[in-house]
Amino acid sequence: NDVVDTIPLPGGAAAIALGPDGVWAANSVGDTVSLIDPAKGKVVATIPVDDQPVALAIDERSLWVANARSGTVSHVFGPTTPVLPAEAGSGPQAIAAGLGAVWVANFLDGTVDRIDPTTGNTEETYPVGEGPSSLAFGRGGVWVSNALGGSVGQVDPETGPGESVPLGSETAGIATGDRMLWVGVRAAESARRGGTLTVDSAPGRGTTV
Repeated sequence: NDVVDTIPLPGGAAAIALGPDGVWAANSVGDTVSLIDPAKGKVVATIPVDDQPVALAIDERSLWVANARSGTVSHVFGPTTPVLPAEAGSGPQAIAAGLGAVWVANFLDGTVDRIDPTTGNTEETYPVGEGPSSLAFGRGGVWVSNALGGSVGQVDPETGPGESVPLGSETAGIATGDRMLWVGVRAAESARRGGTLTVDSAPGRGTTV
């Protein structure tokens, strides 16, 4: 594969997401998000949000932005529509839209917020573990990787958090697919070894590869 284009951004690109209007990029240094037109290969709009946007999520009609330093979420409907603010916990690090809600992982609080996408209000706040930093949907719930706690867990929209699965090392990312949960694990200090842990999301077994 070859790089076909490089598009300059206002600074500090921290996240990217594809939506119906184009490609959105979070500029963590400039406290903005930029909309890129893929056909033109250029930025067509840059919108101010809150302090240090670090993660993006797209739903059917809008963009959600997690702002780490200000502890807020920005709700963006488009380049010409006012940005609506919503409160989050301390140090939001990841955001995802699905299962009828917007989910925010608050790294410093050790919590996940469930936000009503219609009102922007927080419906529930769930304790999940130390340093939640990544989110993924699977088996009817939201999976959370806890970077500092070295674990993964699931939040069920009906019953709340379940039991966490300890991994023994700092986690670095999470994804679901093919009935499996994939978790990136950083190298442990003692072992000087890293890898990817595959967790069977039903019984909670895993293998490092």
